[in-house]
Amino acid sequence: MLRYLIIPALLLSACSEQGFTNKVPEIEIGEPDIEISPPVINFGEARTDGQIVESFGVHNFGEVALHVTGMELNGEAFTILTPETEFILDPGASVDIAVAFTPESSSDHVGLIKVASDDPDEAEVPVDLLGLGAAPLLTISTLDLGIVDVSCEESGIVLLENIGEEPLTIDEVTYKSSQMSIFDRNVYPLVLDTDETAEVTVRFAPTAEGDAIGTLTVYSNDPRGVRSGEQTGEGVLAPLETEDYVVSAGLTEDYVVPDRGTDDFVAATLLSDDFVIPLVHSEDYVVASAIHDEFYTANEYDDQFIIPDDPPVDILFAVDQSCSMDSVTVPLGQAFNDFIYDINNATQGWNIGVATNDDGCFNYGVLDESTSGYHSLFNNAVSTGGCTAGYPSCDTEALYKIVDRALDNTSNGGCNDGFLRTGAMLHVIVVSDEKEQSGSTWSYWQDRFEDHVDPSLLKVSTIADLYYQCGDGTGPVGYTELANATGGEVLDVCNNTWSNSTSDLALASLTSLHEYALSYQADSSSIEVWVDGTQWFSDWHFDSSINSVVFDVDMDGGAVVDVEYSEANAVADYILSQDPNLGTLQVSVDGLIWTTDWHYESATNEVVFDVSLNGGSLIEFDYFDANAILTYPLSYVPDTSTLAVYVNSSPWSYGWTYDSASNSIVFATTLPGGTVIDIEYLEATAVTEYVLSAVPNTSYLTVYVNGVQWTADWHYDSTTNQIVFDVAMSGGEAIHVEYLDTSAVTDYSLTMVPDPNEIEVFIDGVQWTTGWYYNAPSNSIIFTTAPNEGAAITVDYLTSAGTAGYVLSQIPHPTSIVVYVDGYQWVNYWHYDSTLNAVVFDTEVSGGSVVTIEYLDVSVEHTFALTDTPDSASIEVTVDGVVSQDWHYDSANNTIVFDVLLAGGAVVEVDYRPETVCP
Repeated sequence: MLRYLIIPALLLSACSEQGFTNKVPEIEIGEPDIEISPPVINFGEARTDGQIVESFGVHNFGEVALHVTGMELNGEAFTILTPETEFILDPGASVDIAVAFTPESSSDHVGLIKVASDDPDEAEVPVDLLGLGAAPLLTISTLDLGIVDVSCEESGIVLLENIGEEPLTIDEVTYKSSQMSIFDRNVYPLVLDTDETAEVTVRFAPTAEGDAIGTLTVYSNDPRGVRSGEQTGEGVLAPLETEDYVVSAGLTEDYVVPDRGTDDFVAATLLSDDFVIPLVHSEDYVVASAIHDEFYTANEYDDQFIIPDDPPVDILFAVDQSCSMDSVTVPLGQAFNDFIYDINNATQGWNIGVATNDDGCFNYGVLDESTSGYHSLFNNAVSTGGCTAGYPSCDTEALYKIVDRALDNTSNGGCNDGFLRTGAMLHVIVVSDEKEQSGSTWSYWQDRFEDHVDPSLLKVSTIADLYYQCGDGTGPVGYTELANATGGEVLDVCNNTWSNSTSDLALASLTSLHEYALSYQADSSSIEVWVDGTQWFSDWHFDSSINSVVFDVDMDGGAVVDVEYSEANAVADYILSQDPNLGTLQVSVDGLIWTTDWHYESATNEVVFDVSLNGGSLIEFDYFDANAILTYPLSYVPDTSTLAVYVNSSPWSYGWTYDSASNSIVFATTLPGGTVIDIEYLEATAVTEYVLSAVPNTSYLTVYVNGVQWTADWHYDSTTNQIVFDVAMSGGEAIHVEYLDTSAVTDYSLTMVPDPNEIEVFIDGVQWTTGWYYNAPSNSIIFTTAPNEGAAITVDYLTSAGTAGYVLSQIPHPTSIVVYVDGYQWVNYWHYDSTLNAVVFDTEVSGGSVVTIEYLDVSVEHTFALTDTPDSASIEVTVDGVVSQDWHYDSANNTIVFDVLLAGGAVVEVDYRPETVCP
């Protein structure tokens, strides 16, 4: 409730909550003597969203009453909480004055209260007020990352902490360092409450020796401004190591070039046969599903009701009794006459109870038509009561609690026993100028109220501060929500004309008396209403939301109401879900098959009955779709020995036959709808054997499928002289078989043993580099691709007495090789073959020539193993005191490898720092 500063003229009539005694001072001999303690109030530190309350005492140490005439306050951050600042103190009496400190900013606050009185010596006594608005304070922890090896990394945590009393808002964090960086998971702006911390990770990865410093800068609402903190560390390098080597001298090898040999032959005749793989035909079908449609015929219902003479309605008023409600309860009592007049026009079967006390017991019990003087009793009931002795708190502003207790007392001998009646509407009317304060949600109390009455018979209305205009300004929270949920009325208690709307409250109390719920969900177009045997075409309507007939006029008690209707959602037209195959259409009514008394209308795709059907009958239609496949014809005449039938991918070897007359597959059993049937077969005229026209030399037998050579998945059957495939063929493939007759000459034996790496084969003068190989056991050339019949074959080769590839005894450094032929250096026309570890000539060298090869052994001369694993970036190599760049580091073998030839006896020095092992 709002508190008002009461002017002196109203002191005698005010509703005081402090216990001050207001009286007119008597004339006495002597003087009053005021004293204030303490004279200074220091509130200390307070948050800007908080409040600190302290008090000072006003004492009268005089011989007569002291009249305090008022208090003047200076200082916006301070508030006098004690409402009475003008009062009279008897001699020796004292009063505590409460003062609140509510800072609006983070700074020092100063205030002053001047206490005025009739003390002749001190007409005005000051009270000094001091307070500090709390502020956020940021601290940044220090961090020393210690000594770290160059190329290693160390990290640590910097803590950002708010040691102030106000929330600290960090807007941004920046970092500056040449060798340090930060890893920050925080999302800015970041708010830290008092004593709350945030972490920022600092990483130190030194790139050079010496001290390193990083600066973390934080931008926040700390009144001291931008804050910074430093992080330190030291980078160190490992000591250099030196290793020395001496390059060895080179090697020399001598060879003599061998003579060449040549053999000539004539190629044998190549034979070939061609075939085509027959196609495997596959037919796929899906077994048609039988379609089933169901309908129900409409049911007819007749509900009967008898209008009661005095339909019961129970009305419960709960009225807030706080001081501010005095101006409301009076007009509520005065409006009762109009309210009860409207109720009596409809029914004398009403009960009224008024609850204002915490225990929920009705003031003056249950009022009804027979209660003597119920008008005056109601007037008194709504303006009396309030907090009840024995309850721990005053619930006069928690009206849902009071209503709940009142309803709990309506049975089992409770103080309100007999108020609720079976079948009666319960209308709860709550009146207050403050929000509902029962401590639970309005829906919780709705559930509690519905424990006592059918939810359809509950209505809650409210007279409340709808627009936050009176009372304590908290408005109608909790009251209007429940009123809207139950269809109640909502009136504004702050509008002095609300009492003129009591007819709305009365109508809300009577609403359900005209509603008659039907037993089944009704088809609204089928409803007929009869009253005492006469059909009514008006003065009623159907409310589909509650499935009820509602009369728009008052009904006479004892009238008999009959409501005839059909069940909603009943089917009148029997439209099929698919176009049927009429030869398969079967109609059943309540489980019995009907072959007559119905026909099919193709225009509307529905079944029409030629006779009337009973309500609620089950109508069933079973049929196949008009496009369903019911037989399984084949596209080609099959070779019956190759027929394979699969049902849902599983092979069926029985349960079906082939009908040659219709060229169809016929099943002996009915298959479920949706079953997938797959039929595979070869045509009756298909060729399946691949017999060769001559007996082949199997060493020269080659098979091609669609132009691609197959080296596997087939074999030659010498018994039948045919090619047999070991895998299933798709069908339609072109098969080409090439071979030499067994009588053909295929053995091209050489007159001398050749060097296998130096053989050249020419067919009709054209060199063949593929399609042949050398067979050492027979010392002959074998062709894998037969030359044309009669082709001239020439084989040119070096004899095995020497070699065109001169194998070296050691692995050389390739750039160190020097080749001499008969004493002359050859720069071109040869190359080094690392696979053979040999020098190979690219042109023919005369037989008997002397070949000399000089080189350096690469494994000895140019690879230098290191003792420790180095930091590769620190390696420095010198040759005979001169820095060299012609090398690389082989990390796999931890060696220095030169990329150029070094002179024998050269001194190699390698300086490096050992690789640092980071923790």
